[in-house]
Amino acid sequence: MKFSKIPLGILLPIIIITIGVLGWIGYWYVGSYYIQKKIEQSNNISIEKISVGGFPFYFIIDAKNIVLKSKQYISTDYLSVKSLSWRFDQIRLETHKPITIGFLNGLSLIFMSNQTTLDFQQQKDANYEIRMFSDKPILKDNIKGYTLALQKINSQITIDSNVKLIIYSEISVSKSPIIVDGMLSSDRRGYLKGKLNFNFTNPEDIRNMFKIFNIDVAENPIINLLLINGNITVSFDRGISLIGPVPIGPAPKIK
Repeated sequence: MKFSKIPLGILLPIIIITIGVLGWIGYWYVGSYYIQKKIEQSNNISIEKISVGGFPFYFIIDAKNIVLKSKQYISTDYLSVKSLSWRFDQIRLETHKPITIGFLNGLSLIFMSNQTTLDFQQQKDANYEIRMFSDKPILKDNIKGYTLALQKINSQITIDSNVKLIIYSEISVSKSPIIVDGMLSSDRRGYLKGKLNFNFTNPEDIRNMFKIFNIDVAENPIINLLLINGNITVSFDRGISLIGPVPIGPAPKIK
């Protein structure tokens, strides 16, 4: 059959669909090549191996032995990043491998979990929302080897246009929940600034949690009195961390 004999009403849609399909294929492969090269050339990311899949509806990045380098560092043996191929305001990060988080004071935390998921979503008001879920995570520090086993972590973090973090988190320790909420930012010198409120039923869970960060609150009688109430406030101000009125050490430096 010659094309000249095909009615224009049938031929035209076929041509439009063919051009659209070929254009989409070209867009996806050019986009996947650009994403891979952009990550490989970044000075803040070190990756042993990276691949991009998910054709035709997703970009799925699989990275092995990845290190995110900044003032602190984050590393893991495997990370999967997934987004729709036509929009990048919704991104999911997943890993089932341990995550190491390094801080400026030499402390490193190893975060082990069956599955850790981070969902990033840009809101209409230019805010960003991050939802985190982790199943049966275990935290371990590199200095004294303290270990804290949790049942789950379910968190929601909103980042506004002024880079302020609004936090709400549910942490399950054994059968006791810990609710954490507050707002954090950084001061002019780059130190963490703001407050976190902890509501809990078992004071021992809080003692164990702070022990992971090499803060032994059990030695301080004032803090132990505060723990009896089932809620405490951790504040960061002028480079100092405090529980209630009691200084517990320097505030983390994040810039």
